Amino acid sequence: LKLIQGNCLDAMATLPDGCVDSVVTDPPYGLSFMGKKWDYDVPSEAIWREALRVLGREATFYHS
Repeated sequence: LKLIQGNCLDAMATLPDGCVDSVVTDPPYGLSFMGKKWDYDVPSEAIWREALRVLGREATFYHS
């Protein structure tokens, strides 16, 4: 098990294609949940593109 902490785009950029077995994410939805600032922005398309690039062929992707 290797856990990588940091900016997701920076971290994923260092990884080769198809090397990840699982992506688990709970990004903000842009709903301004309870007026909280952390929920204003939604992830960019670039983040999803990178996540799909690093996922292996039989990998899992969990998005809550």
